[in-house]
Amino acid sequence: MMIEERRTLDGGVIGLRVDITAMKQQAEALEEALHRAEAASRAKTEFLADMSHELRTPLNGVLGLGQALAATELSDSQRVLLTDMVGSAQDLDGLVNGLLDYGDRARAADAAPGGGVTPSDVPALRVLAADDNPTNRKVVELMLGAAAQVISVENGQQAVDAWRAGAFDVVLMDLRMPVMDGLDAIRAIRKAEGAGLPRAPIIVISANTSETDVEASAAAGADRHIGKPLRAEQLFEAISGVLD
Repeated sequence: MMIEERRTLDGGVIGLRVDITAMKQQAEALEEALHRAEAASRAKTEFLADMSHELRTPLNGVLGLGQALAATELSDSQRVLLTDMVGSAQDLDGLVNGLLDYGDRARAADAAPGGGVTPSDVPALRVLAADDNPTNRKVVELMLGAAAQVISVENGQQAVDAWRAGAFDVVLMDLRMPVMDGLDAIRAIRKAEGAGLPRAPIIVISANTSETDVEASAAAGADRHIGKPLRAEQLFEAISGVLD
C-alpha cells in the first residue's frame, strides 16, 4: 500500500491510498526471471567450455601426432592410411566447431593466410611448455623438434617454478591445469617480472577458444592465444610473432 498526499486548489490536503501489491509482485517476478535467465546463460557458457575442452583435447593429440608421423619415412600405403586418419580427425574437428558454435576469434585469426612459417624460420629456442595432458606435451615436443629445447611441466605452479629457475625464450601455457591454472600462472609470472625479472613472451594454447577465453588470456598478460587442435605452422607463426 502506498499513501500519497496532494494539495487542493483551496489549500486543503487530500490523502490517496494506492494498492501497489500487483506492481511489486510483477517487479519481483521479472527480477526472478532475470536471475533465472542469467543462471541459464552461465550454465550454457560453462557447458560449452567443458565440451570444448573435453572434445578438442583428444583431437589435439590425434591431429598433432598425425602431423608428426607424416614427417617421418612412410611407405605409400602407410601414408594413404595416415592421410585418411588425419582427414577424418579434421572432419570431426569441423563438426565439433560447428556444434559448439563459438565466435572463435582465436582459431579464425590463426587460420588466416600467413607467411607459411616453418621450423627453419624459428631460431633454436629454449621453450617452457605447461600442459596437464602428456599427449599434448608430446605433440608440442614433436612439432618443435630440433627447433627448440622443450622443458615440459604438468601444471601452472610447476610452470612458475621452472620459469623462475631457468631462462626461457617462450612460455607455452595451457589454461585448465591442476594445482594452479594457466591464468593464475601467467599472472604470477607477470607479477614477478614487475619486480625486476626479464619479461617472457607467453602463448596460451588451449581447447577453450571463445572470445571470453581470449580476452581473459590477454587480461592475465598473455601475448597470444591459439586454439587446439594445434597445427605446426600455427605454433611456429605464433612463436615467430611474439619474438619479433
